[in-house]
Amino acid sequence: MLASENAWEATYTEQYRAKSEENRDRRRHRALNRRELSPEAAAARAVRIAEAQERIGVQFAQAQTTEGFALPYWSFIRLKAREGDADAKLVRNAEEEPIFAAWRKERQAQQNIEVERRLRHGYQSPGGCVGGNPNYKRLPFTHWGLVSEQHPLLQLFVASVPRAKKLRTGNTKSASYCVGHKLLALDDVYVETNRSMRRVLRVELDHTFQGGVEELAAAISALNLPLPNLVVGYIDPKGQLLHPHLIWLIEQSVAFTGKGRSGPQKLWTAVLRGLTAGLLPLGADPGGLNNWCRVKNPLSPEWDCAVLAGAPYNLAPDPQDGEDALAVLAPQLDLEGARALLQASTAARQGAPLAQDHPDPAIAAQSNQLFRHLSIAARARVGWFRDGGNGTEAEFRQELFAEAARVTPMDGVAQEHAAATARSVARWTWGGTVNLLSSNRASWQAEDDAGRDFRL
Repeated sequence: MLASENAWEATYTEQYRAKSEENRDRRRHRALNRRELSPEAAAARAVRIAEAQERIGVQFAQAQTTEGFALPYWSFIRLKAREGDADAKLVRNAEEEPIFAAWRKERQAQQNIEVERRLRHGYQSPGGCVGGNPNYKRLPFTHWGLVSEQHPLLQLFVASVPRAKKLRTGNTKSASYCVGHKLLALDDVYVETNRSMRRVLRVELDHTFQGGVEELAAAISALNLPLPNLVVGYIDPKGQLLHPHLIWLIEQSVAFTGKGRSGPQKLWTAVLRGLTAGLLPLGADPGGLNNWCRVKNPLSPEWDCAVLAGAPYNLAPDPQDGEDALAVLAPQLDLEGARALLQASTAARQGAPLAQDHPDPAIAAQSNQLFRHLSIAARARVGWFRDGGNGTEAEFRQELFAEAARVTPMDGVAQEHAAATARSVARWTWGGTVNLLSSNRASWQAEDDAGRDFRL
């Protein structure tokens, strides 16, 4: 295994370097093409714009004859552009392009300054609570270089997140925004991995490992589960690893686009659930299945990160090396694994009020912790309400409101945020609940003497 890991590391490092240089060249070429426009091309574009303006003017004049029409000219153009009218898009872009070009130029110049500062002076942390969590405290520090330079697996993780314009990160659990530059964004504490091309399998452990990463690795091995590629979390001054995220990377990502095949998609989902079920003895959070793409960022200098398995896994068995396949975990979602997930989900739903993970109740009411809790409760109850015909969607939503009130401080702004989360979860769950065991339902339902519905 060590030899294969070393071979993969050497190969991928070279591929990553070549791809990075190719992307830089493509960006330079695209920037030059944007700046250079021949006189002939500029004249032809001006003619097209003039013709489009004339046609749009005719449409606007016709629209003005309609009773009740009161849109000004530019609002009409923007409306037609949103509807897909090619002439309106051309006119709108011609009018707004100078404004956006100036804005893009200013933003690019500012980002270039920030990137230069980051590369020259390193990542400078002000210290304080990582992710806003008072249990994760850091002194001010400076990290030189990029975390991704430390191991090829971290470079593979870089390739597993969306491109800069779609990359969403944040420095707290609830924050999610687009920085617009990948190098700068990947210093943030939390990151969302690619939903369309999925390479990352993440399981969150709500447990403290007093022996650190070594204790965690031994515990995973004792469960006969494959070691994760990356472990991301916070190691306190006593050497304890607090609530880590485990990350498995697969070499070939799975397409969850319209053209993606259903077989690999189902296998990816089953493996993620199998990992979660298998790690329940170590505190795996079943609610993490609802928000699997939100990860403690292994590329952020704020976290402690360790590599346990030095090469990515295969999702399906490889003819040359079947030992690395994660597909063997899918059967763990059969009867026993599903029952274990259900019991853990039910316990979370019926347990004590949630520990407030932020001193401000309004922020705590927007946290992923509340979202996960309500998602688990909704999946456990939607079958009784909707499929069993025992209640309406409004009654189902009201029960989630009551659950949100039970587990969180409900006053003022916090109440509004928690109610909005409950309303969103209720609407989403009512319209699209997925049975974790739809393919195995007949087999395990016949075995269940009590006839319980093991739907999450």
